[in-house]
Amino acid sequence: MNQDAPDPTAWANAVLIAINAAGSSRAKLGAAVGVTKQSVDRWLAEPAPPKPDVVFAIERHLGATPGTISAHLGYVPVGAPVPASVPDAIDADSHLSPTAKGILRAAYLQARQASVDDARRDT
Repeated sequence: MNQDAPDPTAWANAVLIAINAAGSSRAKLGAAVGVTKQSVDRWLAEPAPPKPDVVFAIERHLGATPGTISAHLGYVPVGAPVPASVPDAIDADSHLSPTAKGILRAAYLQARQASVDDARRDT
């Protein structure tokens, strides 16, 4: 799939990860955005995501950085921050578990140090 194309399956996975990270549930999420748990279940199973305003409300309720969940559907709220660095992008990626984020941060820092070491050898 095109990396920039909407990906409802990735969106559903990001929502599930965010629900878990927030210590929430599908029922609580539904109540917060004005729908039933069954509607949330349907959005995540089909996946048939809701309209953009509801997707943004989901991000707010779950405490997700604006755009981290909605971007999987091609929606980015006005004013959503753009990651300033690779570690910020890793932290903002709602696809990644905390363990995966730690692994990627460590690999990035190691690669960065290798680049510094290479540059010192070349000068």
